[in-house]
Amino acid sequence: MRSVGRVEDPLALVPGGGSEAAVDVVGGVQADAGMGSVLPGSASRQAAEPGVSLPSAERFTSWRHRRKVPECSGDGKTVCFGSVGRCPRCLRTRACLSAAPHITSKPMDHAFPGSLAVGNLILRSRADRWGRKGSWLAVLFHHLTDGRRWRSDDPFIAGLGVDMPADHFVDRVDSLARRYDIVALDDVLTDRPLHHRRRRLLLCFDDAYATVAKLAAPVLAERGLPWCFFLNPGLVGNKVLGLDNLVTYVANTAGLTPLARTAKVPVESPGSLLRGHLAGMTPAQRRSFGHRLATEANVDPTALAAHASLYLEPSDVRAMADLGVEIGNHTAEHVSCRMLDEENAEEQVVRSAAEIGALTGRPVRCFAYPYGSFLDATPLVTTHLRSSGHECAFVVQGRRNDDETDPFRLHRISLSGADDASNAVELTVLPRLRALRARLSPSNHL
Repeated sequence: MRSVGRVEDPLALVPGGGSEAAVDVVGGVQADAGMGSVLPGSASRQAAEPGVSLPSAERFTSWRHRRKVPECSGDGKTVCFGSVGRCPRCLRTRACLSAAPHITSKPMDHAFPGSLAVGNLILRSRADRWGRKGSWLAVLFHHLTDGRRWRSDDPFIAGLGVDMPADHFVDRVDSLARRYDIVALDDVLTDRPLHHRRRRLLLCFDDAYATVAKLAAPVLAERGLPWCFFLNPGLVGNKVLGLDNLVTYVANTAGLTPLARTAKVPVESPGSLLRGHLAGMTPAQRRSFGHRLATEANVDPTALAAHASLYLEPSDVRAMADLGVEIGNHTAEHVSCRMLDEENAEEQVVRSAAEIGALTGRPVRCFAYPYGSFLDATPLVTTHLRSSGHECAFVVQGRRNDDETDPFRLHRISLSGADDASNAVELTVLPRLRALRARLSPSNHL
């Protein structure tokens, strides 16, 4: 059976879009030389590491491919999905991403008629730079890809909606630095006065991906920009595989059937399972689900974690702390906080902060709720946050913050636009619309 492996040119699989070369491999997708990650298709790695259960070529059928719509022509008009939720051609030319920004792997809600024109008007008028006194924004990133060691088609990541090409991240950071005051956590917590009136913006990363240290930290250090990193200490060291990445890996290598069988509910995508069915589980129930899913899919999560090396090592965390990065708490294992009881809150909030403090040598002052829902900001969790020295906590509700925002329900915006105009709408127009919608229908926007 001939299958297409990983290629250096992302346009190689698009007709007329680059090299036509393909790689013949046994078992599906070939691992890059020196990557060290366990991916389907590496026959030599599979033979050398019998403890790692990898799927055959026949099983490597992506759940995303079943949802394809007509492929993009690169003309900026056709909506498309590529192998990782993006059209490789559009990713290179940025043609249709700007015209139809909802085609990215994490759907955005600003694809309203005229949104691109509105974004360009905002940029020309510089309206996004100014805000009322005391207001500020926080933006969120997770994982970067470079097309070499860290690839967007990695089955542990592809389709999860957390990745961004490193060159796009550089563009976003430079654009934001031109238009906003990039500030540290202290600047927004104390409302420290600045030299000019530009709106303040806080840069954040979540989770425990190694690319935060390898790709993002050097970019931000070179520019002298402060930022926050919300860490899951239970994933540091690559001894366990996070449930999000396990679910995504199984979906990408074995399809959705093992997920549906394990959950005993219909599953449309890994994201729908993680934010739906699994959100109502306690940490113990999530661990049990992970064990049952691994058995159903015939994979060894511990071996996969060790070989994929997705996450940071302890030395990476200490190095970032020594550079002045504000490292906060994101629960020990990236769990939904709405199901935490007293014992679980102690483990996932209090002890998690202590573990982070041991890694960094500094106190932990800030927290971010995994999955970013208001439903997770329960009174029990807030009580444990306050008692353990946390000064603030963040959700991801796509709004701005001001003097009236609850410090334990601060907002962040997940940037997924591929151009400045799209991000101008996301940072300027939509926060106001969402705040208005919340005021008109508070029961739906707790």
